[in-house]
Amino acid sequence: MGFIKNLSVRAKVMGGFTIVIIFTVLIALTAMMIIYNFNAASSEVHDIINVRHARTTAIEKAIDNFQDMVFKAQQDVSKITPEMRRNMDSALTEMVDKTNTLTGGTNKAAADGAKEAAAQINRVFRNEFLAAVARNDEAQALQIYREKLNGLFETITEHMSTISEGHITLAGSLIEANSSDVPLYAILGTAVVAVILAVMIALLVTNYTIRNINIAGGAARAIADGDLSTPIHASSTDELGQLITDTERMRQELNSLVGQIKKSVGQAVDDFGSIHDITEQINESSRTTESKSMTVAAASDEMVSTTADIAKNCQGAATTADASNKHTQNGVN
Repeated sequence: MGFIKNLSVRAKVMGGFTIVIIFTVLIALTAMMIIYNFNAASSEVHDIINVRHARTTAIEKAIDNFQDMVFKAQQDVSKITPEMRRNMDSALTEMVDKTNTLTGGTNKAAADGAKEAAAQINRVFRNEFLAAVARNDEAQALQIYREKLNGLFETITEHMSTISEGHITLAGSLIEANSSDVPLYAILGTAVVAVILAVMIALLVTNYTIRNINIAGGAARAIADGDLSTPIHASSTDELGQLITDTERMRQELNSLVGQIKKSVGQAVDDFGSIHDITEQINESSRTTESKSMTVAAASDEMVSTTADIAKNCQGAATTADASNKHTQNGVN
């Protein structure tokens, strides 16, 4: 979980989708493998039924056809005409040629046995049976048929039956192998696991994202409401964790700034108090100076009044002196 927490949000989301994609690819590959195997089995079954079994059936028909001809011929060799001999020769050639087309893909031993039996039938028929027919020796022809050809026909028929049964068995096993329910259960199980993982990843990523967004949103609302005292803790180091960490740094910076503002405001309040005291002192000094100034003004008014009396007295003295001077002048005169 610690490793997952250290992943980025993109890595978490892309990792979840990658897991789902991997399971989807596994399901697709399993389905493609089933389809491929089924198509391959169908193609092989088609080859077994329509090619190999059809070839075996044709060989069996050729064997039966030639055996019927020989069986009828050995009953009365005197009635064998040149045309019948040509037909038997043609049927024998067809049987040998078709038998030699056996590849042994189904049962090599049976195929080799059928080829060997066909070669012996060809040799006995041409070298012994036709010689008896040429001598018109019905007893010898009958003996050759019963003692040699009939046994060889039974042998080649058994080999061809073994090959036919092998074709049917092989085709049945291929069909059974590709009709198994195991691949379907594997696809179903993988799909269920993929769906469960997709749901779990969606829930985990969604819950993780919503939880971190709620933490960041709650922190932003607390800061907007003025609560700068509650720390914010990030639970991861991805982009959302970095967002919460940056929000915590912003809270710390704002808390420090508000502290500095508080301190400055307190200092300003103290300074305003000091200024208020000084202003009061200045006001008191102003009132004292005003009182003293009023006293000085009153004294000045009295001085002015005294000075006017002195001036008036001086003027009267001057008038008197002038009159005395005139009297004196008159007296001198």
